[in-house]
Order: sequence, then C-alpha cells, then structure tokens
Amino acid sequence: TSSAGMIRSTLPLVGFGTEAMDVDNDGGLELFLINGHVDVFSRAGEQVAYAQPVQIFRHTGNRETETEFEGIDPRPLGDYFRKPHVGRSLWTVDANRDGKVDLVTTHQTEPVSLLINRTSPEQSWMRIRLVGTSASRDAIGAMVAIETSAGPRVAGLFSGGGYQCSNERVLHFGLGTVGLDEISVSVTWPNGNVEEFHRVKTRAETTLIEGQGG
Repeated sequence: TSSAGMIRSTLPLVGFGTEAMDVDNDGGLELFLINGHVDVFSRAGEQVAYAQPVQIFRHTGNRETETEFEGIDPRPLGDYFRKPHVGRSLWTVDANRDGKVDLVTTHQTEPVSLLINRTSPEQSWMRIRLVGTSASRDAIGAMVAIETSAGPRVAGLFSGGGYQCSNERVLHFGLGTVGLDEISVSVTWPNGNVEEFHRVKTRAETTLIEGQGG
C-alpha cells in the first residue's frame, strides 16, 4: 500500500470490499474501495466515523515515484458516492448487459445497492465465460490471454471476489479504441491444457467450452 502511494489516503479508514475493474473500458484498471468501521466508539475522546466514504483510485504505473495509484473524487459519479456508508461486500456484475462493469454493495446499516455504470464515451470490450469439460466445469484457475494492437492482456478466473461475496464468473476485457471485430483468445485450463479460440467477437459475451477451440 505504501509503495503504491495509497497509505496516507487509506490508513484512516477501515476497508472491506475492494475491486480492481476497468470502469471505462480503456484497458486500464481502476480500484474501488468501500469502507466502514466495525463499531461506534471513541478514541482519545474523539468519536471515530462509523460511516465512511467510498474511495476510487486510478492506476498510473509510476512505481518509481510511489504514485502507482492516484485518488480521484468519486462525488460527481452519483448520489451514492456523495455520502458515507458502513460498507461491507463489493462485487462486480454486468447487470444490464451493456458491456460495462457494474457494482453491487452491501452495508451494515442500509439495503444492498446496485450501481449501474453509465460511463461515456463508448469504448470496445469483450467478455469471456468459460466452461470446462475435462477440467472443472467452473474452470476456476483458468487463465485467458488476448492479443490486440494495444498489446497483450491476461486475466485469471478466480472463485472469490472479496469480503463475503464472489464476482460474476465472467472475464471482462476493456479494449479502448481497438477497432477489431474479432480477436484470438488463448485459454490455459486448470488442468494445464492450452487451447486457442479464433475469431471471438468483440462487444459481446462469448462462452468458450473446453475442447471446442480451433
């Protein structure tokens, strides 16, 4: 946390749900943190904040200057981000199937919130759902690699997502301004088998089944 340039902004808060996600499909990951204390109490005569603000960080990659992540003001994003919450779980799902990653949050003192992503402008994306056959059906532990004009991208499929929750079991790739309609995808299944799938469509969610690659 310190080497990433985030310690000063995160140390005063109690973090629960944390997600690295490509909000605007530009190919870079943003970091969302939902915070909230575990109880209402005082320290040195001063009451500690029970409800705490949501935090968002943009990845810069500047490890040499200890600013790998820089904080951005979340308040312009909507009503939810303009007030503190006693946050707990945070997970990702494309709830309205528009190719943008949405968020769901749970809290200690309020109902579940569904946060719909309305980021603009529109940028390209692809979503990959995996089904194993000789490997486990859920394909947990699989790695997916794609190659575009913007360079290679790799993502893994994991069972957990955060505190008491699990993300939608789909790998999401933001492609930015890459203008390709189809991309080749390489899948390393949990049993170690590597399989190529060609002409996988962008701006779509595609199910790749083990043993049916090209």
